[in-house]
Amino acid sequence: EAKPIIEDLINNKKVLRPILGIQGITISKEEAEQFQLPQGVGVRVVIPGSGADKAGVRRGDIITKIDDKKVLTIEDLIAEIQKHKVGDTVKIEVYNQGNEYKTLTVKLTASND
Repeated sequence: EAKPIIEDLINNKKVLRPILGIQGITISKEEAEQFQLPQGVGVRVVIPGSGADKAGVRRGDIITKIDDKKVLTIEDLIAEIQKHKVGDTVKIEVYNQGNEYKTLTVKLTASND
């Protein structure tokens, strides 16, 4: 586990962490039922130039799956992203404002931390 961290520190002078490129909020079961939406992660902000932006993720979308795994909370989404490296691609399912599900391919970028 430590080897990739050490390599990042040697090569980049910092640890590179993968991000999708959004700021999101958990849509609880109760909220989903109240507003007749799917449970998942509501996209509040899409970071310009990020993998999510380039893949077509938009503010107001709801992320319901990542790599065919159901996403119910922002913590679920973060945990799945952390299993990957910067530059990996993931498939996400989003429910958009047109009331349809779409599958998008997102290339994970590095956080600015």
